[in-house]
Amino acid sequence: MDRMSILTITKDIPSNVKIKDGKVICTEHGQQEVGMYCKKCGVLVCTGCIEFRHRSHEIVSVKSQAVEDRKLLLRTIPGLKQTFIPSLKDNLKAIKESRDSTKAEFSKLIEQINSRSLELIKEIHKVRDRMIQECKANQEKTTTFLNETESKTLNGISTLEKSMKYCEELLRQEHADRNAEIILERIDLDSNLDEFPNKSPKLGYPSFHPGLNDENVLKHMFGGFRGQFKRDFDAVIPYTKLTAITKKLKPNIVAAFKYKTDIRAMCIVDVNTAWLVPISQYNELVKVDRSGRELERRNTGFQVYDLTLTKNQDILATNSENKSLIQLTDDGGHKEVADLPLRPRGLSACKNGDLLLCLCDAVDFPIHKEGQRQVVRMDKKYKIKLTIESYDGHKSFTLPDRVSENTNGDICVIDRTGGGNSHLCVFSSHGKFLFSYPDVELELQEQIIPAKIQKKHSFRDVCCDSLGNIIISDEKYNEIVVLTKHGGKKCLLTHRLQRTGGLNISPHFYRPSCLGLDGDGKLWVLQKQGITVVDLYSQWMPGYSRQPLASNTPR
Repeated sequence: MDRMSILTITKDIPSNVKIKDGKVICTEHGQQEVGMYCKKCGVLVCTGCIEFRHRSHEIVSVKSQAVEDRKLLLRTIPGLKQTFIPSLKDNLKAIKESRDSTKAEFSKLIEQINSRSLELIKEIHKVRDRMIQECKANQEKTTTFLNETESKTLNGISTLEKSMKYCEELLRQEHADRNAEIILERIDLDSNLDEFPNKSPKLGYPSFHPGLNDENVLKHMFGGFRGQFKRDFDAVIPYTKLTAITKKLKPNIVAAFKYKTDIRAMCIVDVNTAWLVPISQYNELVKVDRSGRELERRNTGFQVYDLTLTKNQDILATNSENKSLIQLTDDGGHKEVADLPLRPRGLSACKNGDLLLCLCDAVDFPIHKEGQRQVVRMDKKYKIKLTIESYDGHKSFTLPDRVSENTNGDICVIDRTGGGNSHLCVFSSHGKFLFSYPDVELELQEQIIPAKIQKKHSFRDVCCDSLGNIIISDEKYNEIVVLTKHGGKKCLLTHRLQRTGGLNISPHFYRPSCLGLDGDGKLWVLQKQGITVVDLYSQWMPGYSRQPLASNTPR
């Protein structure tokens, strides 16, 4: 089977490797052939990759990793043949049956509502119409849900069958040097299994419950739904996933220091240093290390809202006044590298050298009809290649403030909605809306929380770790929220936070704002009057000290 025919039907995952003339090469470092595998990040790497970002990680040869992956594939493929793919086909049959029952169930509900409406006086016909419309809308949503599930299941079966055949072809060639391809195929198959979970649709239908025929309780006369409109899944067989590494979220505080000045933005330079943008002194940048020691001050001459470290180790900053991007030079100066159509806010560098940028015409709430709010992706020459202006089909951004790229290419945006509130919006690498957090519409539909007591969040920043988890800071609730790449809530960090060694630090955050991940995957949390460094997975890397640092009281 042609290798590219498999890649074209899998989801778009940014990668630094490709197959050329029967060899797996790195596209980022002069077409070098990859010879090593990074255990921490789960990717194939060349010598340039190791030097740039994987030096402190656990590195093994492709030959060594291929032995492990070959065994893993040999154990997994029989299960795919005998259980997983047949079960997906059974799910497909269940989807078709559910579609037939959906029409009958909703027709029955509408008939009950019409019968009940004939007993009521003319003034409550509006109530009847509203409930019928709700039924039809939920029928349409349920049918759409089943159609999308059917399409995804069909795609999953096709993708897995093609990928499985290619794996078998590779494994049969025991004497050929196909080690790198075996590893790459295992990575792709792992991604496919994650993309197509083996779940069967589980539908729930409400029953109609008549109200009282009493004029004093007119609003209860028509009746209402009992139960919920549900579109969910039941797991059919245990979740299958290929992986060569196992990490558990077990966060430990490894360093902390006081910093009395409020900070607007933070940019991690390496495992020990970061640039800070003080709120009270927009024109100044301050460089500090993990002990809180000030290393350098720099006057930029313009107001910086956000800054980022690029793939080429350049520091870029946003100049909102002049609507431009500025590069800070090694000699302490700076130069303008791009003019922008709107005022820049949040800025984040991507792994492939692109930039993600939040833009707006003005900072105001609510947005006026002619207002412009955008999240754009720029290439290495600062040309806009993607523009996102709305999400969830019709809702426009209120004020996109921070942005970050996930390991699978998804674009994570913090959108401020006014009154100190905000929420997270996530898009695919092509700009398709995927989900928001919290999903208020879903919470209201399933009656999880009443409309009057919706929990409002004040998300300040977002970043993503090497496993694709989405990490957001909630200043209002003094919490760091960890989500899966699909938007599921994984945990609140303080519920698992521990202290390392002799650090005398309270395992809580106070008004956390800016977030950043250093080269070793340590999370830097900027909070009110202090910075805390957290080892998310408690995996100590070479060159990263376990010893506590001085001045380690966060506030």
